[in-house]
Amino acid sequence: MKNPKDPDWKGLTLEEVQYERAVTLARAEIERHRLSLDMDRARQGNVLLSRATFTKMLGVVSFTDMIVLGVKLWRSISPLFRNRRR
Repeated sequence: MKNPKDPDWKGLTLEEVQYERAVTLARAEIERHRLSLDMDRARQGNVLLSRATFTKMLGVVSFTDMIVLGVKLWRSISPLFRNRRR
């Protein structure tokens, strides 16, 4: 594949696009398989592997998603604290 920064570069050929797509799909399938294996190990009770899976899952979630989940969690938990003050 040619360098995209080269001024004479005209773009990718159809074969190069198909190749890159196949490589990307293969990588996604491999990661999906690895994740399913990690989840199976976590279900079987291997704590070390379940922590690694949890870390991978957090890596996938964006910072904004974490904030939204935190707010939802706080809204569901905060009434419990209000009832104890009375």
